[in-house]
Amino acid sequence: MSSSRFLALAPPPRPVPLPLVCRTLLGTLGRMGSMFLGAGMLFVLAFGVRLGDELRFVLSSTAVRGTVVGAEATDTYVNDERVYRYDFRFRAHDGQDYAGQSYSVGRWFDTGDRVFIEYATEHPESSRIEGTWISPVPTSAMALMAAFPIFGAVLVVRSAIRGVRQVGLLMHGSLAKGRILVSQPVRLSPKDTPILKHEYEFLAADGLTYYGAARALDTGLIGDEPEEPILYDSVNPNRSMFIDSLPLGWKLEVDEYG
Repeated sequence: MSSSRFLALAPPPRPVPLPLVCRTLLGTLGRMGSMFLGAGMLFVLAFGVRLGDELRFVLSSTAVRGTVVGAEATDTYVNDERVYRYDFRFRAHDGQDYAGQSYSVGRWFDTGDRVFIEYATEHPESSRIEGTWISPVPTSAMALMAAFPIFGAVLVVRSAIRGVRQVGLLMHGSLAKGRILVSQPVRLSPKDTPILKHEYEFLAADGLTYYGAARALDTGLIGDEPEEPILYDSVNPNRSMFIDSLPLGWKLEVDEYG
């Protein structure tokens, strides 16, 4: 999309289409984060990850004798070995009987076996047979799976913070003509499209020259004109952005001529 239509903008505050607001808030980084967050949560739900119980064991645990009341193979494999599930019962220090499940690679126990049960001292409902797992996957894999949604959430939050600033500039920013000083690739996007870092300068309404830097996908929209339209914060001109770095897939009703 050519950005020449932005040479005359309506005075702020300007209306910005809701689809553009949503897409700007998410951004490329946010979309990547959403994928990590969604995939990570699916793994967590699919494997019944119980990291909270693992933390309880670390803080305080007690061991008592218990009985295996069931043992069966699951459909889960770790390093090509089948994972088995064990149902067990035990009596905790509070005098009450509890039931639980735990898992191991390969069959370790049979129904009726007497085993040592480890449970969280203050939460006997969190328990496992000593040496086994509380989830169908080992603790190390649980931690790795938990890292995916955490990493995804961080990306989404970072993108949202950046998006809020961009939407603010769209609504309230002043227009200037910027001149690109340097453009250089910094990395590839997930779709192998280069991400470029642009350093630029522009003349603000106060008569001073300001400098900025921005990273954007190499779509060919930035750098296709001698001077690129820039929106900047009139209160803090050091905060600015290229208009062409935004996902302008919707008509912006922000100029005087529609």
